[in-house]
Amino acid sequence: MNTEPLRFIENGGIDENTAARIVEAGVRVLKRVGLTVDGNDEFFDYLRAYGCGIDGKHVSFPDAVIDKVMARIAEGRKHSDGQPFMPTERITLYSSGQGSLWNAPEDDRPRSANRSDLGAYCRMLDALEMPRLHPGIIPEDVPRPTADLHAFATIALNSRAPSRVSPYSASILPYFIDIMTIVTGSREEAVNQAPFSCKLWINTPLMISREVIEMALLSRRLLRHKLAVTIMPVSGVSSPVSVAGAIVQEVAEVLASNTITLAIDDNLVGYCSSTMAFDMTSNHTCEAGPDSDIRRIAGAQVAKHWFGYPFIPSGIAPRTSASVPGVQSMMEKGIDMTLEVMRGTRDFASAGTLSQGDTLSAVQLLLDIELRDYLQRLISPIDVSDEALAEEIISEVAPQGARYLETEHTLLRYRQELWFPRLMDRRSIKAWPDNPVTMLDKARTRALELLANAPNQCSLDQSQRREIERICAAADRDLA
Repeated sequence: MNTEPLRFIENGGIDENTAARIVEAGVRVLKRVGLTVDGNDEFFDYLRAYGCGIDGKHVSFPDAVIDKVMARIAEGRKHSDGQPFMPTERITLYSSGQGSLWNAPEDDRPRSANRSDLGAYCRMLDALEMPRLHPGIIPEDVPRPTADLHAFATIALNSRAPSRVSPYSASILPYFIDIMTIVTGSREEAVNQAPFSCKLWINTPLMISREVIEMALLSRRLLRHKLAVTIMPVSGVSSPVSVAGAIVQEVAEVLASNTITLAIDDNLVGYCSSTMAFDMTSNHTCEAGPDSDIRRIAGAQVAKHWFGYPFIPSGIAPRTSASVPGVQSMMEKGIDMTLEVMRGTRDFASAGTLSQGDTLSAVQLLLDIELRDYLQRLISPIDVSDEALAEEIISEVAPQGARYLETEHTLLRYRQELWFPRLMDRRSIKAWPDNPVTMLDKARTRALELLANAPNQCSLDQSQRREIERICAAADRDLA
């Protein structure tokens, strides 16, 4: 018999009354400000048919539209009201990021990423059985307009299966489908299994660009999926510097997003925003640290009040501002991930990322895996079976002194009861000087070994590989 997974803290800081005030303020903001949208006829036709006002690039949200959307949210909330939130037992850490810099594992010097770096990293991920959300890096040794496509091709040619790359241009999406057709054998399967799609990004504050709209609608049409929306405001720059003010604007943009997805697909997209802070000393966004953490936690509390479930933003933690693996990266990532685990998050991205996701590091990836395993042990169920209670063993051994190491009970159970880190050094100080290797040293050695020797598990034949290379060349010719 096992107990439930350890449960730690509920989201705190914002009570129900305060959450209600924030939602009400966000609704008023959307009514007063609306959206500035550089839309096309298709997009505006959907909104107009739903009841929104269209005046040039300005989209207004009349009371009738707001009431309709709020009623749908309230209807959805009924299904979750009173239901206890039970996090799962398993933590999943994904490789992610879509930056342009590669942290060379030999000396920690960042440089422009290339296809060779990405290919070696893909083979390393397969060797580690690591799931993926994003490629980690976009190669810089190819034409910029087609770099996303080259990343997808490199992944397909160096992995057990293709994984997600987020294209940021409508014109390049058909080439993605062409590559996936080669991999799957048919266009129908390419569409069904496509690991890529284009979201509608809200350009905070309360704006949407033409390119984003065209890309998202084309993706929806070609890949036959419902419209997805993502918002990532930066408090102090694209939203108010105050925590409460940032969440008020977040609510306004989430309400606008759900209006759009209801108008287009009759679908609630939910609480689709996650605010980060701006660091006034470095003049840069800061996805890690207490300022961003408290904004995400506050947003989650408002989401729980409004939608009836505790919003868990994916693709954020564990982040760091550090440019190299080391003390800062592990302090920020360790606290970031621990806080998220304590409030129920079990899916994490950003494995291997540094400098707010702009840099990818194979060394950091291994450190992040060690952090995942540490926290996994912490939340694992406690065995409280009769055998685990060990009443008979205690009665027999205790009178003899500290001799549990000699018992069959310890021999049979120690592997399931104890955690065995791969990188951490638990030797005594007397043993360390004879081999003064640190956790970082071990991660670096292992990373270099995997990057050099991990086998390519791609099953494509030479004909398929040549066809993928031909598609990339055609895209370079047509788009670059």
